[in-house]
Amino acid sequence: MTASRYNTPELSTMAGPHTVFSVDGLDARAVEQELRDEHQVDVKYREVRHQKRMRVSPHIYMRESELDRFVEALAEVVEKQSAGRS
Repeated sequence: MTASRYNTPELSTMAGPHTVFSVDGLDARAVEQELRDEHQVDVKYREVRHQKRMRVSPHIYMRESELDRFVEALAEVVEKQSAGRS
């Protein structure tokens, strides 16, 4: 199983309108590119202080089905890229 790292504060007073995350063992830039190219899911690759992550910013008006689509696409990409490492 692949582990994810969430870099967004859990305290609601510190949380913003986005989530920053990475997936252990996977290239964040490659995950971002596949989400964008194969699934038309908009995430942003960010590198800060040598930490490579992705940022997703769901909108307040986003439908639950759109969020589900993101989660399903991310799971598919992670599974595919994890299998490619074996």
